[in-house]
Amino acid sequence: MCLAELPAVRGPDIVTVPFSRPGSSAMEASAFAELIGASAAVVTTLCWLPQAYKIIRDRDASSISYSAYGALAVGVAMWLVYGLMIGSMPVIGANAVTLLLVLCILGLKARFSKALTPAAV
Repeated sequence: MCLAELPAVRGPDIVTVPFSRPGSSAMEASAFAELIGASAAVVTTLCWLPQAYKIIRDRDASSISYSAYGALAVGVAMWLVYGLMIGSMPVIGANAVTLLLVLCILGLKARFSKALTPAAV
């Protein structure tokens, strides 16, 4: 039986909030969801700092893929546009900073790329 075939259960005083503990309000669950979202935004935004630091420290970006980081930059730019369209400051902020860091990494790749010599190929 698939989910679409299950009967809907409705009650006049029953409000179900996913991942909430019994007795908690919808507002508490919403605040918890915002906390999870904000934490995820901080972690996924700042995760690019170690990569940028390593490239600057080693002056080597040979292991960075233009196509992967380029695709990532396009995807993050699209998320930024989406955030602007819906007016969500957390989505806008996280993706603006992430885009900046990813573009910096691409710039470092261009700056520190070493020309391949026939012996290196």
